[in-house]
Amino acid sequence: MRKSQSPEMVAIVRNSRRFERHAQSYFSNGYASIEAFLAETAGAAQEFFEPGHSGSAARREVPATQKERRHGKRGLMRWLLLRAGHQPIDYFEFGVMSCRTFNRVVEWTPNRDARFYGFDTFEGLPEPWVKKSGRGLSLGRSAGDLSPESRPAVYDDRAVLFKGLFQDTLPDALLQAFPAGRQPGRTLLLNIDSDLYTSALYVLTSMHPLLRTGDYVYFDEFFDTLNEFAAFNDYVRAYNAKSWFTPVARSYDGMLFRLDLPASDKHSVEVIDRRTTHFLDRMRAYARARISLLSSSAAPNSD
Repeated sequence: MRKSQSPEMVAIVRNSRRFERHAQSYFSNGYASIEAFLAETAGAAQEFFEPGHSGSAARREVPATQKERRHGKRGLMRWLLLRAGHQPIDYFEFGVMSCRTFNRVVEWTPNRDARFYGFDTFEGLPEPWVKKSGRGLSLGRSAGDLSPESRPAVYDDRAVLFKGLFQDTLPDALLQAFPAGRQPGRTLLLNIDSDLYTSALYVLTSMHPLLRTGDYVYFDEFFDTLNEFAAFNDYVRAYNAKSWFTPVARSYDGMLFRLDLPASDKHSVEVIDRRTTHFLDRMRAYARARISLLSSSAAPNSD
């Protein structure tokens, strides 16, 4: 005799299609998965910095040594700097570790008005780096891993390093970099190599007010579904910014986006109608008068 299903289970099975529609609407401002992202962005023109790559954006992972991955990433950065031309840039790299890529970017940028800001704890990951694989969740790195073997350094007066958690260092760094806000004629380049979801999401939300059309954002571990991809996905959903990000280049697990902000988003703040404000002021004044009148009438007569 077959065991009867509970009413709750029957309801879930019966309405599964409706729940699927809810799930689709839940991700309407983002991507349901990596595969959905690749399918939706397949038409975008992309450069590939992966030796032996077939040119198909549908290939999620390309086998490569760590050396090849570094060269692929640096080749992409070199291409990006040439694409940006000789105009001044503001370069932010989150997760510089040994500063190899950071120092290369500084060397490859001849404009003396460019500025470079590097961020890292320099003590390894602040929390475990958990990844998702075909077998479920796995520990990619433990807290404290990815610490540089020696103290990193920069050799250019245009560059500065900030030691500590992004949440502790980025606010002061932004005040230093943009004391009067973004200046025209400068491109912002973000290199997010934080690995962790929390770190990447904090960077995106903190930098959001500064982003402009023509800026670039690079994720070094973009195809990590639990971390950088999840942070990107949650960010574009929360800020309704999915259409801003156009993929232009890729290097193994890294993805580079160019920002194109809709013109209508520049002045999206609506001012409250003055008549409504005046009406509220009158209502408050009326309430204060009534309270005062009631208080005086309730007071005992002194005669």
